[in-house]
Amino acid sequence: MTISEIKAQHPDWRILVYSYNWLEEINCASCGKLMPYYDTYTSREQTTDNGYFGLPVCCRCYGHETQHLMTSWKGKKNG
Repeated sequence: MTISEIKAQHPDWRILVYSYNWLEEINCASCGKLMPYYDTYTSREQTTDNGYFGLPVCCRCYGHETQHLMTSWKGKKNG
């Protein structure tokens, strides 16, 4: 999902791509949990509109994304 899609569904969420103030309170781009920017992980599924950068997500959502990614890789062969 892109940042524009997330903001359209949740206009009250505060989602940033980057902040110089690491203590700034933002929302997880996936579940909406409020947390300081320094406590975020870079998402592989929630991205900027052009897809170049991942959005900040909480530890729980990052774990779910990683688990999803690992299960999708299991059935694929190398080369």
